[in-house]
Amino acid sequence: MQNPKSKVIVCDKQGKLIETKLRKDIDRKNDCLKTVNIFLIDQNNRIFITMPLQSVWGGKWCSSAAGMVQVGETSEEAAVRTAKRELGIDDVSFLWESYYEFLDIKRFISFFYSKVDSKNIKGNPEDVSESKWVGLDDILQLVEKDTISPTLLVGLDTIKKKLIG
Repeated sequence: MQNPKSKVIVCDKQGKLIETKLRKDIDRKNDCLKTVNIFLIDQNNRIFITMPLQSVWGGKWCSSAAGMVQVGETSEEAAVRTAKRELGIDDVSFLWESYYEFLDIKRFISFFYSKVDSKNIKGNPEDVSESKWVGLDDILQLVEKDTISPTLLVGLDTIKKKLIG
């Protein structure tokens, strides 16, 4: 579980620090938060997706893991910390970063990925209610059912273009 007393970064559209806040004091909709999203890709080019227990996207499938950048750490350090806690891995590679605004929710997101063996991965039950491996074709069904978060959709589009082809 997340520490409500950790300090996180509120940033501008370029990811530059505006202020810091205790995690428990952030406004998840109005504060632009500096975050990381991690995508796991297995040997069959499937993506590991999760249904987080705490998410502004309530009830929608999300990336393999996600977290907020804490004061004093880089985005890469936040990605490694998050991947280790939520997925049990610590080897992630930077993919890209950008500012996004989805339904008035503002985020500066750094995206990371890791190629893994699917047999060795499962979601942390303290962080997610469900997790599963899906092929890119399966994603279309999730989109049609409106059960996919905007951040997952953006991430998958870029992964498909840059990593899977």
